[in-house]
Amino acid sequence: MTAIAGVWTPEGFVLGADGLTKNEHGQTISEHTQKVFFASKVPDYNLAYAWCGNTALNLPNGWFDFFETSAEVVSYLASQTITGPTDRFIRAFSVFVHDHFVVRLGGMTIPTQKFQLRDDLIACVSFMGFVDGTPIAKQVFFLHDKYQLENPRICDTEGIKPGFPLVISGPSSVLDRPRFSLVRDLQDGTRAVHNCIQECIDAPRKKDDPEYGGRIHIATVTLEKADWAESPIERTWQPPCDQ
Repeated sequence: MTAIAGVWTPEGFVLGADGLTKNEHGQTISEHTQKVFFASKVPDYNLAYAWCGNTALNLPNGWFDFFETSAEVVSYLASQTITGPTDRFIRAFSVFVHDHFVVRLGGMTIPTQKFQLRDDLIACVSFMGFVDGTPIAKQVFFLHDKYQLENPRICDTEGIKPGFPLVISGPSSVLDRPRFSLVRDLQDGTRAVHNCIQECIDAPRKKDDPEYGGRIHIATVTLEKADWAESPIERTWQPPCDQ
């Protein structure tokens, strides 16, 4: 699982995540996984996005990696002209990632012989940034119903307000905790997001609860640019090549 936190400040957005990755057997793969990425070369868009959930799946037809697939999709969409409402890029992104997943699955059925999903969530990606100068915060949920893949669901990031940090993904004890510290700039926001993610890492956990940890990395997004406030270490784990 992934701890994700973000905040919308007067200067722009701050979005961060932890760096821990475990495999389906609960073994630690890496503590330096990059989970926050940029979509800042897309015309009229300046965004950061972060993944949580089952982001690398070992399927009968080979590995499917949401990180790598999304990078390919962002690169492709950067070369296209996308028209429509302010979330037009996010809608196109969700369709392309979903279609890649269906191809890798070979249909709409997720095989249960490989792994068991904890709930109806496969993976979720959170976007924050600016479109045509307008602030936007959206989430895309990739879901299943009894292991039948559903169409992506796009929602506003619930609870995000200007100046107030929000834990988007993490343990329930931290998600439910109110935060009243107003942040006034990107520096304050970076500190608040780091502290939120650290709370997730330090929170007491039961035996079967998801674990959080590893290197915290944090992105900032303004009208002018997207950049690292706390940079990640390059991901050390890659899915094995198909045999």
